[in-house]
Amino acid sequence: MNGPFSDAEEEELETLEYELTKGEVTYGRMMKMYAEFLLASIRRRQGAQEISPSLELDLLVQHLQTAIASFGTANSDEVRSACRVELVRLSRRLE
Repeated sequence: MNGPFSDAEEEELETLEYELTKGEVTYGRMMKMYAEFLLASIRRRQGAQEISPSLELDLLVQHLQTAIASFGTANSDEVRSACRVELVRLSRRLE
């Protein structure tokens, strides 16, 4: 595994993306499904103790949960805008 996902996870993600595009699923719905995928991946790795608990991970999980709850709602753009700067800073710290 060279990237953040295993080969099986990458294949699962590519299959999901293809099916969503073919099915003409809205972009907002795709974003919600991707957030659900990322959250499930984090939880699997936490359960297998492959990743250690941290403040950054807690923040990421909170943002993913917020995204899942808000994508597709009337205020989803407001939620994304409010969290974008914090997520960019978090990403830079983790890199």
